[in-house]
Amino acid sequence: MKKISLILILFSISIIGACTISQQNANDQGSLVLKLTDNANQNYSKVLVTLSKIEVNKDGNWTVFSEQQQTFDLLTLENVAILLGQQQLDVGKYTQIRLSVDKSQVQPIGGDTLVDAKVPSDKIKLVKEFTIEEGKTTELIIDFDPASVKKAGSQYVMNPVIKILTTSEFQEKVNQNKQQKQNNNTNLAN
Repeated sequence: MKKISLILILFSISIIGACTISQQNANDQGSLVLKLTDNANQNYSKVLVTLSKIEVNKDGNWTVFSEQQQTFDLLTLENVAILLGQQQLDVGKYTQIRLSVDKSQVQPIGGDTLVDAKVPSDKIKLVKEFTIEEGKTTELIIDFDPASVKKAGSQYVMNPVIKILTTSEFQEKVNQNKQQKQNNNTNLAN
């Protein structure tokens, strides 16, 4: 009888311990929201990018953020931030974001077909420190520069120039773009 009581006590302690560890792990996480934006471009009517994987790096270890294949026309994202994904991550300091590009295509102004644009190594590595805090949401906006697509001989190459913005930096950029358009319209009217 004493053995059965002892076994039940040890079993109960192990279940309580497992629940406590599970709660601690859940509390040691925060949320990362990634969005995508872009500016207008005078040389292209379309800039399509297909992403197949997004990873984040903490302490030299890569964690998959998303493996959902998504295609975007970057030129439709002026002053808009579209959701790439949201994920719970372990708290701590992250140092990089890596985007796997399956395909990129451009349609030059005046053209009627899409042309492949080569992305060297098919990966885009963004070095930017950000912190995931327990129970909080960190939002970052990946800002492509469509001017990073260049024609090299008969082919197009995309060497992306990308900034990672906070929500407030993105809003400031949107306000500046709107002000610049108003100034341009005023100058045309005069």
